[in-house]
Amino acid sequence: DDLLAYNRCEGGVLSKVYELKDSRRIECAGYPFVVGDRWPGSLFLFRDITDSYVANKKLRKTVKDLEFFKKALDFHALVSIMDKDRIITYVNARMCQITGYSRGELIGKTHEILRSKEHPSSFYRHMWKTLTTGRVWHGELCCLRVDKKQYWIYATIVPLLGDDGKPDEYLSIQTIITERKQVEAMLRSNEERFRALASNVPGVIFQMESDLNGNERMQYVSPRCKDLFGFSREDAMSDWRSVMRIHENEKNRFEESLSKSIRNVIDWNYEGQLITLDGGTKWFNGLAAVNKMAEGGIILNGVLIDITERKLFEDELLQAKETAETASRVKSEFLANISHEIRTPMNAII
Repeated sequence: DDLLAYNRCEGGVLSKVYELKDSRRIECAGYPFVVGDRWPGSLFLFRDITDSYVANKKLRKTVKDLEFFKKALDFHALVSIMDKDRIITYVNARMCQITGYSRGELIGKTHEILRSKEHPSSFYRHMWKTLTTGRVWHGELCCLRVDKKQYWIYATIVPLLGDDGKPDEYLSIQTIITERKQVEAMLRSNEERFRALASNVPGVIFQMESDLNGNERMQYVSPRCKDLFGFSREDAMSDWRSVMRIHENEKNRFEESLSKSIRNVIDWNYEGQLITLDGGTKWFNGLAAVNKMAEGGIILNGVLIDITERKLFEDELLQAKETAETASRVKSEFLANISHEIRTPMNAII
């Protein structure tokens, strides 16, 4: 129909693409056939353009995908491009937003404009040695905004190689990790404080979990167990029952006390004796808060305190008390006897 209509219209050049039933694409070009002042007909040329059509369609989709990826990347990451002399030739809007610099202030400069004093010169030498040999570099960097405030990034820098195999450009994709670094610093500070506390508290801090099947596992034991009770924290973490040897006369009482606390989810408080690795005996007081875990098991957060000196002092007090009571009893008996001896002759005289 298109061809007949064109032939009747007597003018112009026809150029149209048709899709055949077998999905092939055919390009039709129509030219008017003029003889003198007459137009007796038209010349039509047909060409199969299926391959080029499919290739162009794929190309358009690739371009569209790249535009989508670039949009997503620009939204999430800081992107910059440097030439072989490390001069910045491109920055995206996100980089300007984070650094506080405008594009005009960054383009034409090197990344030294953003460099902080957090890393030594050797750090940057190693980075550029990696890049100039054509290898990808990735790592964490501390940078400075225009107002000299620090921000942290995780950067991946890719060298784009020329025909000679040497880098012509460097593409840098950076993700902001400032918040993560702040959290890590806070965690390190808290961990240092906790370690200082655990190393100086007069006892052994521990955390033990008991699952639904009654299997016990130490999650944490503070280092002071070696000083106080003679066994290492590694051994206690691995198999605490084998190193924490409860006195033979108290094993049943210890097991019943611990099991009762776990079974009833009540705080644990126990005093008893254990045998140290050198064969000595020590008194300890075990205290723990017992709670249910979200997955159904039980967790104990507690402390083992060496109370050997307290027990020795209590024994000494008890012995002193018994000695005093004995002395008081002897004194009373002595005075009673003396009184009796004195009264007996006096009664005779009277």
